[in-house]
Amino acid sequence: MKKLFLLALFYLLNSCINKIPLEKDLYNYIPQNTVAVVQVNDFNIIKNTFKNQDLLVNLTDVKPDFKATIKAITPKNVKSPALYCFSNSGKSALAISLIYKTDLKDSLSISPYKPILYNGFKIHKIKVAGTVFYRTQMEEICYVSNSRLILENSIRNHYKEKNGLQDAVFYILSKNIDKDAPMNLITHYELKNFLTTIFPETPLFPKMGKSWAAHDFNSK
Repeated sequence: MKKLFLLALFYLLNSCINKIPLEKDLYNYIPQNTVAVVQVNDFNIIKNTFKNQDLLVNLTDVKPDFKATIKAITPKNVKSPALYCFSNSGKSALAISLIYKTDLKDSLSISPYKPILYNGFKIHKIKVAGTVFYRTQMEEICYVSNSRLILENSIRNHYKEKNGLQDAVFYILSKNIDKDAPMNLITHYELKNFLTTIFPETPLFPKMGKSWAAHDFNSK
């Protein structure tokens, strides 16, 4: 009976993966090996919240390189919703990517570097305040990352009409988050490997289990 249950569960999850929609949705572009996704639904509220909360300000100062990267890759007039993806990139390191929908023109800096052509898409190398990152546009999706490898992998997945993240549990959670909240956070258990390098004595996710968890953040 137990084997039959596990077989049925595997079949259900496998069918969910195969039925993940491939329309131009932001979630389809999330890189593989992603351990955390921050969905910003209202940038104005989030900016004001971080400015007015000393605790949040202090937390963002713990990793100044992260703060600098996020600031550099975020254009002034980015549209909501937007996804910040944190993906494993080497031992205890995370790459940061920003995914959002845009028009053909956006406010990212014009790059002095020659574009790199990859699978028919131009990759622009950009440097802002000492931070180097890469940008491309796949139809209406603007993709910015501080990892060229992650950007190239995402272009290849787009070319093959394949989702980067192949975990049905993640997509189930993403359908049930409160999109009226200013911000949502979806985290994988493996994020703790990175967090322990910053807070080695603090069990931030002691009861998270071995999969994904979703959190809605309201400023009220």
